[in-house]
Amino acid sequence: MLFEKLLVPLDGTAESAVALPIARAMARATGATVTLLRVLAADEEDRTTREAQRELDGIAAELTAGGLTVALTAELDWPGPLRAALPSAF
Repeated sequence: MLFEKLLVPLDGTAESAVALPIARAMARATGATVTLLRVLAADEEDRTTREAQRELDGIAAELTAGGLTVALTAELDWPGPLRAALPSAF
């Protein structure tokens, strides 16, 4: 297997969503797990956080329906604790 994990950072924009078809194709070709990452500022409103989570859930459902394995990560306050956790996760 060429890749075991693919990290796809998303920020809710159309520009970041361009990565999804590429990630989908790579995951299908390699059997990799796709991890969708959305980092939110710690001071963002709860409404924004819920919207971001719903968006990630929808993307994950679409990828899963296509036969892919998907993990979700919605984190607060980049570059805080997430920066330290990423090297061990990937």
